[in-house]
Amino acid sequence: MFVQKDAADTYGWAKLVALNNTLFARIDDPVIHAAVRYKAMDRKTLLNRMISVVGKRDVKIMHELSGKKFALLFDGFTDAAEHAIAIFAAAKNGI
Repeated sequence: MFVQKDAADTYGWAKLVALNNTLFARIDDPVIHAAVRYKAMDRKTLLNRMISVVGKRDVKIMHELSGKKFALLFDGFTDAAEHAIAIFAAAKNGI
């Protein structure tokens, strides 16, 4: 499977922030840039790209749930220092 290098770099930086509790402020640190294999990226660019991904998913979920009553459930967990956050939409016909 082919993945664009820019997309892979964005994913790598997002994973570093989300799963390793790395502060966004550290993304601009030259020491961090030297230690990772991803193309250098500033925190503003990374944050904009992460928000863009959420926006695309929101549109898909909005179309699937259009006209239905539902509740959003937020959950998160930590396992071996890896963090996950999930959003579930619960409707009468299930999740």
